[in-house]
Amino acid sequence: MSNYDIIELRKASQELIEKFTRSNQDKEKFNVVIVGQYNNGKSSLCNALMKDYSNSRFAVSDKRETRKIQEETDPANGVTYIDTPGFDSTHEEDTRLARDAWIRANLIIFVHSLRAGELDGNEVDTLRTLFSVVPDLGKRFFLVCSKKGEIDADNAEEIGRKVRAQVMDYIGGISGYAIVDSNDYMEGLKDDDRDLVIESGIDTVYEWIANHRSAQSVAEKMLEEEKNKIERMAHRTRDNLDKGIKNYKRGFKDRRMKLDTVWTNAKPGISKVWDLCSGYKK
Repeated sequence: MSNYDIIELRKASQELIEKFTRSNQDKEKFNVVIVGQYNNGKSSLCNALMKDYSNSRFAVSDKRETRKIQEETDPANGVTYIDTPGFDSTHEEDTRLARDAWIRANLIIFVHSLRAGELDGNEVDTLRTLFSVVPDLGKRFFLVCSKKGEIDADNAEEIGRKVRAQVMDYIGGISGYAIVDSNDYMEGLKDDDRDLVIESGIDTVYEWIANHRSAQSVAEKMLEEEKNKIERMAHRTRDNLDKGIKNYKRGFKDRRMKLDTVWTNAKPGISKVWDLCSGYKK
């Protein structure tokens, strides 16, 4: 085992400890991160999931409002909803904040507005980045096609099918999908209109979240992978150390045998000198 191996193992172990400390701060939370472009209905969806009739806990506007991470915990189920800045932003800080939120996520809801038609370039780039960064993305990914009340039903279904197929092409699969209208959901709750609530599609999102409450956070999953990586490194280092000790013992044994052979072969010469010396004394 080289000094380099030991240094690398110590470095990896320290990094794991630091990551564990950061991850442990979120361990008691169950985070559902909402991802999507500006004005696609992310904040409205968060308010609907929080049953916020005033539609104000997460800022909603026709202009860009989410310029930082917004999060609220639903006291009814303990789920924390995290609204991220729209990824069409040109601000690097927005992008950094959004990616930090991805790492905290247990589940990710990707929101696409049906009014926009199929996915655009920014959405495709984000899906590719998510796929490269988030482990087991498909298992924790739910696609929401929002604002279905703003286009006719047949067109909504057609666009939804196309967008779903696009998403699956880029990330290999998803675990949930719904066409929703957050405003219809809130109106249905306020007016006690159960049919409108069901038609809004939000209950499908609730059900999916409830069925995936055992999902590890991205941070926990990445930490687990790092732990396994360090364990493999430790096993490899131990194996190299064992081999080094065996080689040393084998080399020591070989050198001892050679020394014994040299000594044995040298004995007659030494005995003869001793005999001569003994004769001289006489």
